Amino acid sequence: MPSVVIVVAFALLCARECTALPWLTFIIAPVVSLALGTLAGILYWLRSSALPGEHRRRARRFILLSIVWGPVLGLGGFYAAMAVISMSGMILSLFS
Repeated sequence: MPSVVIVVAFALLCARECTALPWLTFIIAPVVSLALGTLAGILYWLRSSALPGEHRRRARRFILLSIVWGPVLGLGGFYAAMAVISMSGMILSLFS
């Protein structure tokens, strides 16, 4: 059911706005981000098995704790990027 709602919302917004790029990015970006993060975690986990015991435990603890610190770090990066984009837009509007 949620996929039907997403497709209908996408179709309505695309028909109204006449451009699909922002909405397509809104739908695809989280999926790609989740897939890349999961793949990186799995590869890192598999490669950590070649490490000595204590280093392997530290690496795996780091991966497991990324569930806690990862979203906070991502949100902080997003806020920083938005602040830079906002300020640069204001500065550019001053010279226009």
